Amino acid sequence: MAHKSERAKIMSFGLRRLLLRKRVLKDLQMKNKNTKAMTVSEKASGVVFESNLEKTRFYLAGDTIYCQYVVDAIEKYTPGVVAVNAAGAQFPLGHLLIMNQYDVRSLMRRFPEIDVIATHVEGVSHATVTRPLLRKFARENNLNRLFIPNDGQTIEF
Repeated sequence: MAHKSERAKIMSFGLRRLLLRKRVLKDLQMKNKNTKAMTVSEKASGVVFESNLEKTRFYLAGDTIYCQYVVDAIEKYTPGVVAVNAAGAQFPLGHLLIMNQYDVRSLMRRFPEIDVIATHVEGVSHATVTRPLLRKFARENNLNRLFIPNDGQTIEF
């Protein structure tokens, strides 16, 4: 998420206890003068950013599919903007690693007031979702608050 000024960037952060065997972060806490302490669930990857200099919280969902842990995080932290890895990357046998277009639609139907940024689209070799596919899907499903940026594009809210 692009900030309106450099002063809104998180200047420093501390990490406490990494739980590596499940490839997720446990008890991630970040603090600085403009940011409150935050934690990340050990059940799904992601982090919520909050700053007095921004109008809304930002949830970087990370490598996850749409699941109850994502719903719980959104309900608990009430972000206004969510970034999801939406390339539909999957294991060779078809098990999803990150969200695909159907997960994005489910997320947006459950939380229609949230702006969603689709990231990782065309960014991994095992992706099943492309930008053109996702843009067409968004039009067909009236996902008007879905942003699908091009490489290097900045989005401001």
